[in-house]
Amino acid sequence: MRLTLRMVLQLMRQFATKGAPVGETRTVSSSAICSKPKQPPDAPFPEECCGRGCANCVWIDYADELMEFFDKGGAEEARRIIEDKVEDVNLRTYLLMELRRKQ
Repeated sequence: MRLTLRMVLQLMRQFATKGAPVGETRTVSSSAICSKPKQPPDAPFPEECCGRGCANCVWIDYADELMEFFDKGGAEEARRIIEDKVEDVNLRTYLLMELRRKQ
């Protein structure tokens, strides 16, 4: 499983709020990083996308994260969430096409 920037930031926030006492170090186990999150990933903010259809588009990464989150049968649930959350018709169509291609 590859770690996305969003996942790393979430882990950093989590450990920053539950910090160890001063003078103690905190270790992170690989299971904490690789464990499946309990909630679906957050959709990117509209200003995070340049709208040019890049191969590394934040929306494509979001669709991939949704599919990973829902594991088997994840494409259907990811499709439902994309249809609900993505307002731009062109972007929504593009993402749904990418999901079909990756199945």
